[in-house]
Amino acid sequence: MPGIFTRGTANAINALTAINQLVFKQKRYTLRHMLQLLDDNDEQIYINIQAVPKWGNDDEQADQWGKALGIARIKAIEDARIKCSPNAPPFILCHVVRSLHHIDGKQLAATPDGRKAFEPVGDSIAAICGTTTQGPTAILNSVLKINAHDEFRGIYNNNLTLPGNQASPAILKPLIEAFFIDGGQELQINVLDYRKLLAAKANPSEYKGLVVRIAGLNARFIELSKAEQDEIIRRAQMA
Repeated sequence: MPGIFTRGTANAINALTAINQLVFKQKRYTLRHMLQLLDDNDEQIYINIQAVPKWGNDDEQADQWGKALGIARIKAIEDARIKCSPNAPPFILCHVVRSLHHIDGKQLAATPDGRKAFEPVGDSIAAICGTTTQGPTAILNSVLKINAHDEFRGIYNNNLTLPGNQASPAILKPLIEAFFIDGGQELQINVLDYRKLLAAKANPSEYKGLVVRIAGLNARFIELSKAEQDEIIRRAQMA
């Protein structure tokens, strides 16, 4: 079963949205000029990108590019398969992140979604941390617009972080059940209190039993690298 692993899909969706809005609709820049400003770390370009709709808000202005990207990716892979090995079975495509988004980011210059040079790419198929305003239901609604059955036959990695006051079964159960009834594939939920995480980072000996969900697995928070700890703390602060 030949497979292809992808990461950074949420970044790509937001980048396509920003290019569509700023280059083609608003005509503020040419694409070449936009990319040059990103290379120059121009402050204004980041302000303008931040104002553009983002994946994970159940906003069709952004979500349409998630659908378009998936269709284009599958067509490209299938065209290549037919050309190179027509008797091979269809490729299994996975969006597998684990902690490789840190490594990916170290190899990438600034991107049109507003990600600065050498920063990590997105940690899952879901929204980029800090870019959503409409709550967890909207995040999952955006993910559901991807045709997962065709586009991610090998499954995707989907992280969702909620604040500590949303840990009740009355909140989580309908959210989870509705997601899978509507075609969702995979969902990893952290319900976190960022104050507790900050305390654990400062006093690890007092929080040896604190477990978090990261990279598709459970891990003791105090055993994670500083970069991974800071990432989880930021997720909790922005939830």
